Amino acid sequence: MNRERRFLLSFFGAKNLGDDLMLLCLERWLKRFGVRVALLTEEPERTAALYPQYETVRNVPLLGEWAWFDTWFRGKAVKLLSAMREYDGLVTGGGDFIRDDFSRAAFLFSIEKLLISRALGRPAYLMNTGLGEMRTGLGRALTPHALRSCRQIVVRDRRSLAICERAGVAASYAPDIVYSLPQLFPEQCRAGRAEVGIEGSYALICLRAHANVYGQYAMTPQRMQALAQALDRLAAGGRTLAFFPLQSHDAEDDHKIHAELRQLLRPETKTVMLGWTSRIPEVANLFARADLVIAMRLHAAILAAAFERPCAILPYDHKLREFAAQRGNPYLVEASSLDRAEETAAIFERALANPATVPSQPPPADWMRLELKP
Repeated sequence: MNRERRFLLSFFGAKNLGDDLMLLCLERWLKRFGVRVALLTEEPERTAALYPQYETVRNVPLLGEWAWFDTWFRGKAVKLLSAMREYDGLVTGGGDFIRDDFSRAAFLFSIEKLLISRALGRPAYLMNTGLGEMRTGLGRALTPHALRSCRQIVVRDRRSLAICERAGVAASYAPDIVYSLPQLFPEQCRAGRAEVGIEGSYALICLRAHANVYGQYAMTPQRMQALAQALDRLAAGGRTLAFFPLQSHDAEDDHKIHAELRQLLRPETKTVMLGWTSRIPEVANLFARADLVIAMRLHAAILAAAFERPCAILPYDHKLREFAAQRGNPYLVEASSLDRAEETAAIFERALANPATVPSQPPPADWMRLELKP
């Protein structure tokens, strides 16, 4: 490269550990190609406080999805468009990034910057992204245009790859970039192999506050009680239950469900409520030393795999089920399993008793071989 390029990197920095680790990994990966990033965020003050090393640009909806008066009559849209012209490109993605089953406004907000970036003559990249199956006419009509506006697309699951193929768009497939955390940040991950401040052995529990967000995993009071009984059994030998929130935002805090569950445990069960962090040594530390990771959050399962720890997965969405299939992990606690405490406890115990299911060597770090299209 003749000069350092500056890209806007969007949809990160809201105290969601999975998204924030994606941010750190993507930023490290982009450095290889002479790219410096600034963060396009709806909450620039909060994001700047978390990550002062990055410039921030305020993200606003440009198609009138909401707050149209504030966006267009108070100059925020003009500032954003000016920034999009100033930067050399846009990188966005993460999660089930483009989907139309929440609302029309959310769908348009997810694709508008891709289309506008192309109109401004700036390349757009979809990186480490997941795509939902379109359920509306609007989604089916606009999504192919949004995908074709991208210079490069890297998806993290097979469903997203199939969606791109049906749209006639070339895309690369690579495991979620957070899986490559130990390769991208080797020193920080090695530094994390110290004591975690938890006495003795522990199971790391990472649930999702809104488990039934897609209508697939209702955490009824009876299921909460059954899960608590299974966790009591897991902790019966003195093992600590360490609750770790991957999301700690005003709108969704995983410790809400952790606190509810903790109230249902036996008084003698040892527990600890860990604070949210995105510091790589601390995250590596927690996952690398856990006896077992109980993961409802996708990135908890990804981190367990990255640090070669046994994992039981609570698949509230298809992406966890697909990840389990990719990894050959049979320890899925389906919602129906939570109707019976004994069945859930047995799954936890089988995961603990069969460490051979954890590969002795991680698969190739595909992101290490990917190139950024100029």
